[in-house]
This record gives sequence, C-alpha cells and structure tokens, in this order.
Amino acid sequence: MSAFLGPIHYWLYRKIEIQNNLANELANRLGKDTVEPALQSNFETLPEGDLENFIQTDNIHGWLQEKIHLVERRLAFTVEQLVESTITMAEIKEVAYEVGTQITDLTEETTAKEAFAFLNNTLLDGMPCDHVNMMKEEDDNQVVWIRTTNLHESFWSERSRLENYYDLVRDSFIQGCLVNTQLEYGNEAYREFVIKAK
Repeated sequence: MSAFLGPIHYWLYRKIEIQNNLANELANRLGKDTVEPALQSNFETLPEGDLENFIQTDNIHGWLQEKIHLVERRLAFTVEQLVESTITMAEIKEVAYEVGTQITDLTEETTAKEAFAFLNNTLLDGMPCDHVNMMKEEDDNQVVWIRTTNLHESFWSERSRLENYYDLVRDSFIQGCLVNTQLEYGNEAYREFVIKAK
C-alpha cells in the first residue's frame, strides 16, 4: 500500500466505516440501554470526517490496520454481548439485513460481476495486501470466490467461531445489499461463496 495518502486509503477507510456503522446499528437497535453504553465505554470511537484531517500520515498503513482491528473488535463485542443478553441471532440477522438494504445502490439490472464489485467495495476483509478473496469464476451471471484465510475469527470467542456468528451476520448484510437485484447469494461451508442470477 502506498506510503502517501491516496484513493486506496479512502476506499479502505470507507469499508472500515461501514463495518463500524453495522456494529453501532446493532447496539443501538437491540441493546440501546445495555450493549450500546458498554460498547462506547470499552472501545474508542472511530474518527469521523475527512480522512486527511486525522490519519497519521507518517504511519498510514499502521494507522489503518489499527482501525481495522478496532472495528473488528467492536462488531464481535456487540454481537456477543447481544447474544449474552438473550437477543436472538435471528434478531441480529434481521438488523444486519436492514443495514444492508440501507446502503445498497444495486438494482434489478445489476449483474453478478457488478454485485461482487460492490461487495468488494463495501465489506471489510483486512488490508488489500492480505488477498483474502481468490476469484474462481467470474462473469455477468455468476461469480464464485474462495476465502483464502479468515482474518475475522481471531476477534471472536471460541463459541462464536463454532457458531459462525460473524458469517451469519455478514451473510444477512449481503442479502440486504442484494435485495433489489435478480441475484442470489450462497455460502458453501464458510469458505466458498457465490453470487448468481436467479
């Protein structure tokens, strides 16, 4: 990644902001009097505004990595605290889906390839240099990709990893993003993923 602030850093920070917003929405809607205060007291908040006004320009890569870890921890904490407070995973997934519907600009005409590009610009999968997603098949009707490594699981408890909490939330968010399209999304054993025409 470039040592000078450029478009790729704004692109990555937008993805960080989107995941942070998901955690905030879950906490606010499902745990306003319990989980939300705990989230705010246990973690620093993500800076808002123009990235150039607060990023450490002498340590761009390291600063962004710290913010990725921050929002990963915030999401894991939020979901795990909600589950402990008797909120069901179905309720969590419903909110994640709704958040996806709110940020999407995909339409009935969107192709599988275009939808994947949108998700790639939206979902946080570490740093670009991590090369998390490996394309297996790509055309307008179907895109298949493989997750080469799971960068998210280390932020979650053992129980959460066994129950696949992260992917359940992420999958619901993706479904929300695709709500206005003629596409469907599939997740094969949390490793291989597909977007295809219905």
